Amino acid sequence: MKKILTIFLLYICWPSLYGQQRDTTLLGGTLKEASITSDKHRSITTTPLTLKPLDIRRFPALFSEVDPLKIILFTPGIQNNNEGDVSISIRGGDTDQSLISLDNIPLYNPSHLNGFISVINADLLSGTDIYKGGFPAKFGNRLSGVIDMKTKNGDMEGYHGTATIGIMSSKALFEGPIIKDKLSFVVTGRASYLGAIVLPIYRKISESETNFVSQFDGSNYYDYHAKLLYTPSDEDRISLTFIGGDDKVSIGNIGNGSSVKERYGNIGANLNWDKEITTTQKITTFGYYSRYMHRYSSGNNKNNSFSQRNSGIEEVSLGGDYSDISIEKMHLSAGIKYSYQLFSPQIISSQGDSLKNTIGEHSDLHTLTAYVEDEYSPTDMWKLALGVRLSLYTNKHKTKFVPEPRFRASYLPIKELSLNLSYSAMSQGVNLLSSGNITAPADIWLGMSGYIDPSSSHNATFGISYEPVIGGNNYHISTEGYFKTMKNILDYKDGISTLEATTFDEMVEMGKGYAYGVEFLAQKNTGSLTGSIAYTWSKALNQFETINSGNWYYSSNDCRHNLALYLTQKFGDKFDITLSFNYKTGKHITIMDILVLSGEPPTPTWNYDFYMWISQYSERNKYRLEDYHRMDISANYYIDGKFGKHTLNFSIYNLYNHKNPYLVFAENNDNVFSLKKLCIFPFMPSISYTFEF
Repeated sequence: MKKILTIFLLYICWPSLYGQQRDTTLLGGTLKEASITSDKHRSITTTPLTLKPLDIRRFPALFSEVDPLKIILFTPGIQNNNEGDVSISIRGGDTDQSLISLDNIPLYNPSHLNGFISVINADLLSGTDIYKGGFPAKFGNRLSGVIDMKTKNGDMEGYHGTATIGIMSSKALFEGPIIKDKLSFVVTGRASYLGAIVLPIYRKISESETNFVSQFDGSNYYDYHAKLLYTPSDEDRISLTFIGGDDKVSIGNIGNGSSVKERYGNIGANLNWDKEITTTQKITTFGYYSRYMHRYSSGNNKNNSFSQRNSGIEEVSLGGDYSDISIEKMHLSAGIKYSYQLFSPQIISSQGDSLKNTIGEHSDLHTLTAYVEDEYSPTDMWKLALGVRLSLYTNKHKTKFVPEPRFRASYLPIKELSLNLSYSAMSQGVNLLSSGNITAPADIWLGMSGYIDPSSSHNATFGISYEPVIGGNNYHISTEGYFKTMKNILDYKDGISTLEATTFDEMVEMGKGYAYGVEFLAQKNTGSLTGSIAYTWSKALNQFETINSGNWYYSSNDCRHNLALYLTQKFGDKFDITLSFNYKTGKHITIMDILVLSGEPPTPTWNYDFYMWISQYSERNKYRLEDYHRMDISANYYIDGKFGKHTLNFSIYNLYNHKNPYLVFAENNDNVFSLKKLCIFPFMPSISYTFEF
């Protein structure tokens, strides 16, 4: 589906792309108020970056969709893997090594349109904490990081709402009391209309290709969220959250007799009870359900070929957390959690009447975790934390026990300055297999098996943070270095085919990796002019026995330089402008080195139709795309009306129309091959209107 969407976006961007198609720079291995702030809670040694919701709307938006996950990319050490993608890679880790949760519900696929738009409604968020290292013992089941998002509670006193109309979709939020001061609700919904506005506009741009554009009229998505909050007493808070969403794609003819159908989405629910035993002691109990389902099928009537991918993961969890600050200078926390996960991976491939194969079967995984941690402040200058998380993974194949010790320390010579040191061991029992080098779509969730063991990582960090107040404005300046090792990470074997393997264990290999880097962040958080600059220098490498001849190679998440900055200028209460800029080193990719024919050398009477060109690869991630850079701008105009507040947003994505490569591919024109690059997001303006009451 990503390739189909890429072709579509290339089409709608055609006026800006004209003349760039024959770029073949493959020389020397190179193919040429949202504010993010650090938490100032000095009583704890963990200082997560916190994304505040008030300024999210000010950021430039692609297709008028303001996206919290894309704003997180302005955090040092965090990047996405492809242009416009909401997938999160933290400190060189794969996207499945980042836990993204909404009200405690894990989101196994937080995106619409195969990654270009997230499922998170920015109006809904009350706050987002970002953990890249120094993990509290409470968090686990991922190797690289945690994106912990919380949603707002419904107003207990009065009714409020927002509604936004954009060029791609519209959304609405409504909240208020059911029983005043006791029971409240908040509900949101969003639905797209890709074929109603966006496609007709681009038909006008390229009228000669209207038949091609019409293939995408059936591609749309929706999502929803509902939350109830009940406060029977001052000591009790009970919340119930529901989330869901779906994408549907149906393409009747994409050329050469092929068609595609695809559907995927999330549903989830969480029941949470916060109980204050005393003013210093608190117990939280919870239970949640999360399910991600993906169904993909494609067929070609001309050669009788067919492929189908089914990937599903369901999780049911129960747990509780205990917090105690009754002992002077100490904060004790502990908890336990049980999770049951059911996996349903399947790949069905056929080529003609003779080559048919089915891979995959249902499997499950039981995970029991317990943690305890003590944060201790012997003096006002020292903050220490020592804890351990114990993870037990079991199913019919095996049982694995993984201890995960944690340590954090902060030294504050003065109030504004802190030196931080941490070590965290992490593990996870799930893996997402994703590869563009096999013969079928390959994004598959797998659990522990007879061959696959839980992955583990060791994370060490050291940093300095300075938070001065200058001229009445708050600033934040920090730098942090990190080193991470990873074990039992998963990837497809080189040259594997879905028409040959019988199980996923035969297709994958466990390996190891490491990543290290230095991050820098500077922010101005108050005043009419606010902004941030984030820079990361990093390396990430992997090693697998049968990949790249067993030699170390650069990970797809390796990014030597990554720079992200933004500035927001407020002009009173009526108008503001945000300018953002991104630059990063080009992504490592694997493309063919040579092409060979599946037959004898050509003769003067050679008929190419009876033979096939076969791609051959020498090294994994040998080449690198040209460096990426882009500037965006957004302007908001606010009007206070009689019945509410009106906001008009105008954004331009890729302001100076730089042709950033999304992918590189080989094209065959009468058996003459050339390498081409695709730009899917050139200069793209959008507009949206929001009404709040």
